[in-house]
Amino acid sequence: MRRTSIQAADLQRSIGLVATSTLVERGLLEKSFTRFARWGFPLQIEDSIYARFRSFAGSDALRAAALDRLARDPTVGTIWCARGGYGATRILPLLDGLGTTRALGRDPKLLVGYSDVTALHFYLYGKLRLPSLHAPMPGTLAWQSMRPATERVLREILAGRMGLGRRSHTLAWPTKVVSFKGRSAEGVLLGGNLTLLANLIGTPWQPNLRGALLFLEDCAEPPYRVDRMLTHLENAGMLRGLAGVLLGDF
Repeated sequence: MRRTSIQAADLQRSIGLVATSTLVERGLLEKSFTRFARWGFPLQIEDSIYARFRSFAGSDALRAAALDRLARDPTVGTIWCARGGYGATRILPLLDGLGTTRALGRDPKLLVGYSDVTALHFYLYGKLRLPSLHAPMPGTLAWQSMRPATERVLREILAGRMGLGRRSHTLAWPTKVVSFKGRSAEGVLLGGNLTLLANLIGTPWQPNLRGALLFLEDCAEPPYRVDRMLTHLENAGMLRGLAGVLLGDF
């Protein structure tokens, strides 16, 4: 399995915006352009980003092809998903057929997004060990109310100046210890949306989490559904050998 890295210089190329899931509201997305302009990063917007097919941003084939085009474009250094919702898991077999990961193996890019984009994060990590970023998406209301600390971190990451350690960005977010074992843990940070992770069980893209620091988040799920998904992960053996677990907002 190939391990792929992203160099800071790559992040100086344009940011490609793509819709891989639920349809995108034009007015909301266009409000995000001001922030990108302020950051000084050129935008490349996929022509099909406002497409509509049922509840999706275009057909599965259209969305997969849009992502594949950005993966192959040498002027693009970052692929930023416009929003989440639902639909990313539907395009995974199409990306296999298009050879998208082969293109990203030759020219690695940073994938950005969360929620439904979790499926794509796991997909690229499983295929390439490609680092990626869970972060706000420009076609959402959360983008408009972004906290200054979040914006600072994103700009530092895109510029290749992200600090690490006790003085890093982590100090901007208060943490709560739910369980303390009296020892430290180390591992690759993997995870994202709990529902999406559970949906990958039994598929060709089911991730290997052994030795990882698994982080989980979800929203608007009643406790019994969260319990059902965690039980599914446990029964599938995916919680064995974890280095640690981090819980986000539920």
